[in-house]
Amino acid sequence: MSNKSLPGYRYAAIDFDTDFEIDHASMGSTQRMTDAIRLIPPILPDKVFEWLRAKCTSMLNSPTISSSECQAISTMTDCIMSAIPSESVRGSDINQIELAKSIMLLLVQLIDYNGNQLQMIVAFSEYMDLYPEILLKCLEKPNEKDFIQQQKILSESTRNLRRKAAASLVRIGSTMPNLLQPLLPQIMPLVSNYIQSSQLMRIEQTLMIEFLVLF
Repeated sequence: MSNKSLPGYRYAAIDFDTDFEIDHASMGSTQRMTDAIRLIPPILPDKVFEWLRAKCTSMLNSPTISSSECQAISTMTDCIMSAIPSESVRGSDINQIELAKSIMLLLVQLIDYNGNQLQMIVAFSEYMDLYPEILLKCLEKPNEKDFIQQQKILSESTRNLRRKAAASLVRIGSTMPNLLQPLLPQIMPLVSNYIQSSQLMRIEQTLMIEFLVLF
């Protein structure tokens, strides 16, 4: 929704006739930023990670920071400090493999914390050969079998999460099949069981069949 209290709203009100148009343009910008975040890291993983490190450092050093930002930074730094060994960060000779493994463990924590960002797993593709188990996160979903078989309505957020999980698996399988090969004995029975036991909605079933065709 458009926030009329924001300074930029008065300019948006000049360019758009209704709040709906403002919201639509805002959502479009957000989606483009999300796409950029998803596409750039696989191309320049180390530079992106360094940029994020510098950005976080500048936020921590900012003299004017709101209470909400403090809370977010505290949560973020606690998570990072527990996932990445200090010697990998402070040492002059950084062990890149250990750091990459730590990044993947951090990604697991982030996905567990906010499942709606599951599709962003693709941005970490450069590191997945060191921690392929992360791909199984795409298949971890709540037990909603009875809901689907009885044609009960799932919440919009649940449907989005399930769809993103299936789409992420297909995307990784089509672009980086070598990463999935070691995990196929675990993944294939799960996918087949989902399809045969009617645990999937139509769009999810279509995506899972597409995944099976890839292999």
